[in-house]
Amino acid sequence: RTTHGLLSAKGLVPLHPSFDTVTWLADDAEVFERVGAVLLPASGYRPARILRLDDACALADPVFGPALDSLTGALEGLLGTQARSLRSSEDESLESWRGAYANAGAWEGWQTHRDWITTHRPEFGDAIAARWRVASQINDDTAAQARAQVARIRAKVRALIGEDGVAVLPSAASLAPLREADPKAVDSVRMRTMAITCIAGIAGLPQVSIPISQVDGVPFGVSLMGPAGSDLELIRVARLALISGRGPAQD
Repeated sequence: RTTHGLLSAKGLVPLHPSFDTVTWLADDAEVFERVGAVLLPASGYRPARILRLDDACALADPVFGPALDSLTGALEGLLGTQARSLRSSEDESLESWRGAYANAGAWEGWQTHRDWITTHRPEFGDAIAARWRVASQINDDTAAQARAQVARIRAKVRALIGEDGVAVLPSAASLAPLREADPKAVDSVRMRTMAITCIAGIAGLPQVSIPISQVDGVPFGVSLMGPAGSDLELIRVARLALISGRGPAQD
C-alpha cells in the first residue's frame, strides 16, 4: 500500500476515501521495484531503527514466526542495528483500533454509496450485504467518535515510526483460507487480519508485503512499514531484505 494521497486515485471507484490508496501486485520483486520507480517520487528516507510490532505479530498464526524472524534478522544485517520489540500502542488494543477503523470506514462507505445502493438495490452476497447493513446503521455520533480515535492513532503511529523507523509485522493473520472453509472461521481470520492491516491503513503509511516463505506450497507474507513518503526506498529495502534472508520465495 502506498502512502495515502501520494498517488492519484482519479478514475478509481472510492470506497472509504479517507483510507483508499493505490497499490499494485507483481510476482517478481524486480518488476515490483521497477513499477515503483516509475510511479513514486524519491525521498531522503534512510531507515536506522527496526521496530518489531509485537502486538501485531501475536495476532498471526505461529507459522508466521520463522518468517518474521528471518525478515528481522535480514534487516539487522543490512542496517547494522538490533531490532526493538514493542507494542503499536501501550494504552489500547489493536482490536480497539480495528473497531475504530471499521466504524469510520463503514460510515464513510455508506455516505459514498448509499444513494446508489438504495436506488438500484443490487443483490450482494450474504457477507457483503451484512456489512452494508451494519454500515447503514452507524450514526453520526458513533462515526465522529471513531474518526476522532482514528486521528489520535494516526498521530501516534506516525510519531512511533518517525522519519527513520522501519516496522516489521505480519501481512495477514493466517494462510489464505480454503474456499470451502467455514464462514465463521473465515470471518474470525478476517477480523484478526484487519487488526493487523489497520495500523498502516489508519496511519496512511506505506507497507510492502514480502512473500518470504511458504507452507505446503502456500505462500504467505510478512511486511515492512515506513514513514509517509518513504515508499520507493521502502520497496528497495524490502527487496534487499528478501535477497539477504531468502527462503523458498524467489526474487
